[in-house]
Amino acid sequence: MPTENQILECMPVWEALSELFLDDELSQEDCQRTASVLAGSRYSVKELQEILLHEVYPACALNLICVAGAWGAWGEDWIREHIAPRYNQRPLVHLPAFQWGAIEGPWGVVKTLLSEQRQETICAS
Repeated sequence: MPTENQILECMPVWEALSELFLDDELSQEDCQRTASVLAGSRYSVKELQEILLHEVYPACALNLICVAGAWGAWGEDWIREHIAPRYNQRPLVHLPAFQWGAIEGPWGVVKTLLSEQRQETICAS
């Protein structure tokens, strides 16, 4: 289990990435907001994708096929219970991700926006 400080550091990232799994279609504004949160984190795009694939995805993926899936935010308690225990866990063998295609498009948009935001921050410095 992660420490409380690690949870507090990761919570905004987990919350932002978990929005990709809600039963709502993400708007450009949603993707922009998610990218802004991620841009403010210390994680590289590669590290964020690892967090998405290995920490958030296993906890949230079934929502993509559930008829009555979650529509609103997951909530901090839910994230602490379902995502936090996966902190920094990486499998020895990478299996194909079930339902990855459902978030691949929105994740691609978020990654592009994230890279643009970080580039703007560098240029503004």
